[in-house]
Amino acid sequence: MRPIASAPPTPDMIVMAPFTVNIVLENAAFPAGRYFPLYEDNGGYYYQAPTKIVERGIFLNHICDGGLYVKRGTDRAKQWYVIEDSGSTFYGPINASVQNSIEQ
Repeated sequence: MRPIASAPPTPDMIVMAPFTVNIVLENAAFPAGRYFPLYEDNGGYYYQAPTKIVERGIFLNHICDGGLYVKRGTDRAKQWYVIEDSGSTFYGPINASVQNSIEQ
């Protein structure tokens, strides 16, 4: 992951309603709002959420960076990502109803 240096497929994405995903033993809550591309890698673009992602677990609650991941060659977000305090990045699929609530 590196700061964005190439042209992303769209200048921003708007998530119309908040959504929650499961990450191992935690739930991560993604906010509604405008997501902007801040990072990229060889596979795609990272659109960062307008506020921190709230993770709630069995033993610990915390906030972290995260957002939507768009693969190169596409213009639709089909994955979410979160960056843990440890630096580890987790990815997962965005379900169809959430995908349909994302405007470009």
